[in-house]
Amino acid sequence: TFNANDDNPYSWKKKGTQKLKSKSRGKGLMVSEFLCAAGGRLSTFNKETKTQDYATEIFKYGSGKSDEGWWDSKKMLTQVLEKAIPIFERQYPGHVAVFAFDNSSGHACKADDALVANRMNWGPGGKQPQMHATILPDGRTQWMVFRYDDCIWESPSILISDTLIGQPKGMKRVLQEQDLWRDGLKKKCSAAKAKEDTETETQYNAHLELNHCEKGKDCCALCILESQPDFLAETSLLQLEITCRGHECLFYPKFHCELNYIDYFWGAV
Repeated sequence: TFNANDDNPYSWKKKGTQKLKSKSRGKGLMVSEFLCAAGGRLSTFNKETKTQDYATEIFKYGSGKSDEGWWDSKKMLTQVLEKAIPIFERQYPGHVAVFAFDNSSGHACKADDALVANRMNWGPGGKQPQMHATILPDGRTQWMVFRYDDCIWESPSILISDTLIGQPKGMKRVLQEQDLWRDGLKKKCSAAKAKEDTETETQYNAHLELNHCEKGKDCCALCILESQPDFLAETSLLQLEITCRGHECLFYPKFHCELNYIDYFWGAV
């Protein structure tokens, strides 16, 4: 990002006076760029317009109604599919691009119908997405929405209400169908709390063991679903769309910006 008030800290001023600086960073530009090891900034020559086409995207923000919004996963995906890939294929026909991204939340965003446990409600319907069907380890197909021939779980001879048909099933029903449900299971564990003065170390550790989620545990419905093979196999929408077009996608290790090729470019800018 580049802002209007990101000026040089050095300036000419009268001796004994101070420079008046704006408290805000001012209007800004958000720039998204692609670099190619073979040719620098990803671009190709447009024979029709006689100009160089770049994969760059520039967005304005901080200027009120004329803003173009914040950079998000949808804009990133649009840039990749409508600019980066077509430009690469024109510049390097017959070759496979390897796109490398850092581990930001925008790059890791899943598809709307992806199997993501923390998007699910405890029960059916409500504000939760309709996820795609999946294949269980035993070969059965599990539908994540109710179908016309589904029955009430506790009464297998009674069909569900018509109002539920097409509605998302929710965590409890999905776990029941996968034979992973047990009585007393809660949706998710409470967040870790600070140790109270009246607690001993043993009491505090016991609380964490019972109430704090940990990867790989079966402490709550959320952890159980997140550890299932089909949920673990979900890839980001960015990776899915890139591989579907015959190219490859990889992500840099977290917290290692020194490995990211483009960070050196932005550092120079």
